[in-house]
Amino acid sequence: MSAATEEGRPDGEEDSPRAEAFLEILGRVQPGDAEAELSSCGIGPTAEVAEQVLRSRVCYSRPKSAVRFFVWSGRSVKHTGYAWNLLVDILGKADMEEPMWDAVRTMNKEGGGLVTVATFASIFSSYCASGNLRKAVEAFDVMGKYGVEPDAVALNSLLSAMCRGEGRAQAAQDLFERTKATVAPDADTFGILLEAWEKEGNAQRAKSTFGEMIVRVGWDAGNMPAYDAFLSTLVRGDQFGEALKFLQVMRSKGCLPGLKFFARAIDLVVRKRDYANSLAIWQMMISDAGLVPNLPMYNAMIDLCCSVGDTDYALRMLDEMPFNGVFADFITYNAILEGLIKQRKVREAEAFLAEMSKNEQLPSPTNCAAAISMFSKEFNPSAAIDVWHCIVEHQITPADESARELIVGLLDFGRFAEVKKYTDEMLDMGIELPQSTIDNMKRTFDKVGKRHTYDHIARRPKRCVVGFLDEKRRVLGLLEGCMGTTTLFEGGFWSKRYSTELLHFNIATEILRFVVLKIELRRSASVSICNTGNLYSFEIYCYYQQSSIFITHFVLGFDCTLIVLIQEIAFCWRLCCFLVEFLCLRSDWHSSKGICFVESVPLI
Repeated sequence: MSAATEEGRPDGEEDSPRAEAFLEILGRVQPGDAEAELSSCGIGPTAEVAEQVLRSRVCYSRPKSAVRFFVWSGRSVKHTGYAWNLLVDILGKADMEEPMWDAVRTMNKEGGGLVTVATFASIFSSYCASGNLRKAVEAFDVMGKYGVEPDAVALNSLLSAMCRGEGRAQAAQDLFERTKATVAPDADTFGILLEAWEKEGNAQRAKSTFGEMIVRVGWDAGNMPAYDAFLSTLVRGDQFGEALKFLQVMRSKGCLPGLKFFARAIDLVVRKRDYANSLAIWQMMISDAGLVPNLPMYNAMIDLCCSVGDTDYALRMLDEMPFNGVFADFITYNAILEGLIKQRKVREAEAFLAEMSKNEQLPSPTNCAAAISMFSKEFNPSAAIDVWHCIVEHQITPADESARELIVGLLDFGRFAEVKKYTDEMLDMGIELPQSTIDNMKRTFDKVGKRHTYDHIARRPKRCVVGFLDEKRRVLGLLEGCMGTTTLFEGGFWSKRYSTELLHFNIATEILRFVVLKIELRRSASVSICNTGNLYSFEIYCYYQQSSIFITHFVLGFDCTLIVLIQEIAFCWRLCCFLVEFLCLRSDWHSSKGICFVESVPLI
């Protein structure tokens, strides 16, 4: 439907019950039976109801029924100009050319100013939508015969309708050249033509049209769409230098483009890594045009600043973003972090990582590895270890490169106890260190007489601890064989559910004791047990990195279900594996009991 359908329609207006009754009839009966059915329904029309019916989708999809309704309702009420324009629009969209012009002639005959520019705007739109530009121009030429003098508004309506299609800019320009002597164009006229040349990417014609616009209508700060279209055409046509020259002239005249051009210009200068021009355009956009950049524009500029080493300016932009209602995201923070790492700004990078953690923003896997490498080379192993803790806590994957960098750094610093500690953790997480790192580890431990420590690490893969995914599949296979199971994928997390019979408290206690004994080999742990009336709650705490971390939660209910909630760190999958192995080895559990595991660690 065209603009005619929106004319005079209040926002949010709903069709009345009377209009709905008429629409039900028009959608149900054949056009030839419509008038009889409408007359027999016992409901009379009003001018307002007639407008509601005519602008409906039913009338646009059934134009003959719309005509019948218009004729029938016209016997009882005098149709408004809006209703007549709706009828013209319906007939035009249905390619019913002769009935459309008959309606226009009837409107003109009735007088009262029924035929307006809006009437012809609807005709222009219908002809141009069907590709019949010649008849649209002919309609413009005969406007005077119907008491409507062609003016800039009418010309703009026709030009706009013509330019909605592809490849019609030249036809619109030809019409403009033919009519500009008799119809004075305004700023909107040139704006329509410039947008048409922008769509076709014709920078040369855009320059010509822009020059004529300045001569005819002068400089006008309110003509922002025209400036936007013109400069965007130059940028699109690889004439960025020309665009900058025109931009400086516009600036001197107090006439600047809008965010559309600035977004394109910044995208272009960033891709060209043109730092000087990017800053000039950025400052002009903010200071002179008073525009507020969006998040992609901020991210592009911050990335460019960091790539050329100007992290100070990038940090200033980060600080100003909230004041403009724009909030930094993962891309913003990681662009700055990458810049700080490349500039070897160790203290700033360490402080920025702390700020990222405070703002709940995570470093990317690549930045994690680069940060660990930098901290190790700049004699700050504690900061490198903090990055690793972040990786483990938030399960940042892939972590293989970060693991390698951490072990290499710790070996260089001779922190062998931590090498063993973190290697164990990495193997538990399913990370396989590269052979070069293993060989380096062996040489280093041999030099300091700690071959037994290396042997401990080297034996780990043979004890089925390194093969994290293989072990996961093995244990799941064991469960599948012992108990009837189904696998569900919910929200990116893996879960398994089983039916169970009564699980006694002493069996649960034995399970917990078994699990605690297993993890005591590397960490100390404690278990708290709480009876809440209808279930027992078990919590395992692991003393990890000198703090007590809640890692596993068992809930044993009298509804015969044991639920194991595995949280926080990937190491907890080991607890699950131990528990499953224990249960599957028990004769009284092998065939009659079940278990429910809910893992809150994403699939690797």
